[in-house]
Amino acid sequence: MSVSHAGRDQGWAEWIAWQLVRADVAVELACWDWQAGDDVGGVVDVAIRPRARPAAPA
Repeated sequence: MSVSHAGRDQGWAEWIAWQLVRADVAVELACWDWQAGDDVGGVVDVAIRPRARPAAPA
């Protein structure tokens, strides 16, 4: 799951992301996962690309 925020809401975004991580949800948050100079368009494209879901146990 990608969590986004605007400027002053970074604290809330980090709190929400941490709660999701604690619930075993994979989270991407710009201030955690992106570096200065990253290709933002490319990073967002990868973040929103559908991922294959693992098959349910038989």
